[in-house]
Amino acid sequence: MHENDFDVLTHANGDGAVDMVLEAVRYVREQSKKKTNTRFVIIHAQTVREDQLDSIVELGISISFFSPHICYWGDDHFKIFLGPGRANRINPARSALKRNITFTLHNDSPIIPMGKAMGKNTYIEILDSAIKRKTMAGRVLGEEQKISPYEALKAVTVNGAWQSREQDTKGSIKVG
Repeated sequence: MHENDFDVLTHANGDGAVDMVLEAVRYVREQSKKKTNTRFVIIHAQTVREDQLDSIVELGISISFFSPHICYWGDDHFKIFLGPGRANRINPARSALKRNITFTLHNDSPIIPMGKAMGKNTYIEILDSAIKRKTMAGRVLGEEQKISPYEALKAVTVNGAWQSREQDTKGSIKVG
């Protein structure tokens, strides 16, 4: 796919899965005899670590974070699945921004039914989860990972258009 300039979007939710994607992309980039414009995107990257974000920068990968997961499943991650330390790092958007990683935000129905997490419009849920990082019980997961409303809006507009190679026709409003 790399040799043919096909973009590759890979679902990798846990940090072990992200390690496998990073290893595969590194291998492809090192072995390829052809310089391509292939875009690699990691979908979810929910528990991506700081060292992995450094590798993502090095390899030119972008991310799509599943932000409403914070609201809908965050309490279970905090108490059961990940524990407080790892749960507070779910979808580390601020860490990605600090590294200038292009990322988007998305929902993944039926894991989170559309418009159900906060009783709002799905896009508002996507934005709200990345901005406020509040769980259904009202716990804030990862205060230091919050992003601004502008940064969240850019993630679902400009960055979304870029990830899908539609940046010339979508993503922002311009005069004319």
